[in-house]
Amino acid sequence: MPKDAQQTPRGTQDILPPESSRWIEVVRTFVERARRFCYELVVTPVFEHVEVFNRLGEGTDVLTKEMYEFTDRGDRRLALRPEGTAPVVRAYVQHKKHGPWKVWYLAPLFRYERAQRGRYRQHWQLGIEAVGLDDPDVDVEVIAFGHGLLRDMGVLGRTTLLLNSMGDKTSRGPYADVLRRYLIPSVARLDSLQAAHVAAVLDVIKGHRMAKAALATALLDLELRSRGQSLADWLGATAGSVPAGVSVGIMESIPDLLETVAGFVDDGYTRVKLKIEPGWDLEPVRAVRRQHGETLDLQVDANAAYTLGDAQHLAKLDAFNLVLIEQPLAAGELGQPVVAVAFGGAVGAGQREVGGTLPHLRATHLRASGTPVSDRIAKHVISLPMHPYLDEPTQRRIAEAVRAGL
Repeated sequence: MPKDAQQTPRGTQDILPPESSRWIEVVRTFVERARRFCYELVVTPVFEHVEVFNRLGEGTDVLTKEMYEFTDRGDRRLALRPEGTAPVVRAYVQHKKHGPWKVWYLAPLFRYERAQRGRYRQHWQLGIEAVGLDDPDVDVEVIAFGHGLLRDMGVLGRTTLLLNSMGDKTSRGPYADVLRRYLIPSVARLDSLQAAHVAAVLDVIKGHRMAKAALATALLDLELRSRGQSLADWLGATAGSVPAGVSVGIMESIPDLLETVAGFVDDGYTRVKLKIEPGWDLEPVRAVRRQHGETLDLQVDANAAYTLGDAQHLAKLDAFNLVLIEQPLAAGELGQPVVAVAFGGAVGAGQREVGGTLPHLRATHLRASGTPVSDRIAKHVISLPMHPYLDEPTQRRIAEAVRAGL
C-alpha cells in the first residue's frame, strides 16, 4: 500500500467540523436567495460524454490538459464534470425545456490543475443558469443575485465588481456595417490583396480601428496560409521557442510548494514567480532556492501586501538573488525607485501603477557587478528613465535623493 494511501489525494480536501457548519451556512444562504429569485434545483450526472464540453473550445487548457477523461466498459469516452453550465444546457436540450428555464445547482467540479491554496482538483460550486431568455435584464438579475449573496454573507466590503461584455447583435452591427459598406469594397478594388498593401490603404480611412484590424488580419492570415508561411517566419522570428516563466500562488505547505515548482521546472519553465505575503515569504523562497539552486530565475510578487515598515524584513530576500520583487507596496506609497534602495533589492511596480515591471530595476541586468544591490540599483535609477509619467527635473530630484540616501 502506498505511504499516502490514507491521505486525501493531492488537490482534494475533507470538509470537517466546524468548517462544515460554515459550508452548510453558505449553501443555505445561497438556496434561500435562489428561491426568492425563482430559481429551481437541477441535478446532473457527475460525468458526461466528452462531447458535452467541446463548447469550451478545442484549444482550451480545460480540454487539452485539465479534464479527467476515461473510457468506460462500453468504449464510450466520458469526462468528470469540469464546469457547471454545459451539463445544464445538455439537460435543457435533452428534456425539451421550451422557453425560459431558471435553475441552480450545487455540484463537485473536477480539473487536473496544479493544486494551490484555494485551487483544488475537486471543488464544489454553487451556480445559477438562466436558459432560453434573450433579455439584458437577465444579466442585471444575475449580477444583483451575486451582489446580494455576497452582502448576505458579509463579504461585500472586500469585493470589487468588474463588468465586461462581448456585445450583442445591435452593438456589433455598426462594425459589420462599416466592413460591408466601406472597408471591404475599398479593398476589393485593389490590384493586390497583400497585407502590407491593404494596411496602407486602410490607414487613410479615419477611425474604425477594430474593423480595419479585423479585415487586415484576416487577409494576412489568408496570404500566409496560401504560401505555407508561419506568422513567426513572416515577423522575422529567429527562434522557434523562447524561455517561459510561470506564477505559483500561495500553497498549503512548503512541501506542496516544492512539488509544484519541481513539476513546472520539469515541464521546461526557466523562471518562477512566487506569490508572497506576510508570514509566507522568506521560508518558501529559501526552500525553492535551496532545491533548485542559482540556475533558476526566481522572483516574487507581493501584490501590495507590505508597507514601508516591512522594508528591513523584505531586504532579507536579497540573500536569495531574486530577479525582482514585484509590487511590494500599494500604488503611490512612495516612488518605487526610492523603495528599491530602501529594500536593497530589485523592485517592480506592477501593471496597475506604471503598465509593467520597471526594466531598469531588474536585478538580471545587474548581476555582473559585485557591489551591493542597493548601489547597483542606484546607478540604474540615476542613469536610466525611471517612470514614464515623470518629467526630467522630477527624475533628477529623485536620483539626487537616492544618491544622498546611500
